[in-house]
Amino acid sequence: MIMVNFTQLLIASFVTHGFLDFYTFQKIADLSTYLLITTTYLYCMYILPSLCVLLFVISSMYHFGNDFEFFTFSRWSGVVLFSSSIILHYDVWYEGVTYLDVQYPQEFIYTTCLSLIPGLINCHQKPLGGLLALLVGLGGPKNIFLYACLFHAPLGVYRFHKKIGYIIWFVSTIILYFILPQIHINDWMVKLSISIVMSHIVAISSWQYRHEDKEREKDIKDNKKNNYKEIDSLVIK
Repeated sequence: MIMVNFTQLLIASFVTHGFLDFYTFQKIADLSTYLLITTTYLYCMYILPSLCVLLFVISSMYHFGNDFEFFTFSRWSGVVLFSSSIILHYDVWYEGVTYLDVQYPQEFIYTTCLSLIPGLINCHQKPLGGLLALLVGLGGPKNIFLYACLFHAPLGVYRFHKKIGYIIWFVSTIILYFILPQIHINDWMVKLSISIVMSHIVAISSWQYRHEDKEREKDIKDNKKNNYKEIDSLVIK
């Protein structure tokens, strides 16, 4: 009987949804930029760890906030999600940021937690998204991990709008699932993972903007066609 390690499967599915980044590249320069951001950020993680972790947290708030915006909630829900995870799980955050060599870890954590205030304020017009983010966030980093694996990653693949996306995600998840036990995590790999996530956020944001521009152009053309049809019908009458 085959036993499935659920946690291992979740990690594999979350990591592999980022593989779709490469499919969105339109030219070799996109790949070059992706690799440049990754390597530069990896280097900066060693010389400016506090700044890099700060940028990582802010970028993650923005990135996850896009999930909520997709469902017409406030993008600030991403801020609520992360900041609220500190309230009942300060020790987990402290262990994480000290591991990443953040200077003044207490001040870093308290400042991040205080961002909950503007997050909630900016969710007042669409409170449901903020409330959902708050409920998930109060469960701590573990809940954010589950959210990322069970909601964020599938949504990312869905928004790709191509069947090939599901195929790439499924196949690569199965492959990585069997490779993960052979990988031994160390400090360098953690920093590399953060650097890749930063490149992922840049790549997917760029793709989303291009995709939205195409959708807007399509809507404009459709509106023009409809207007011409209306004019023609009036002329005929």
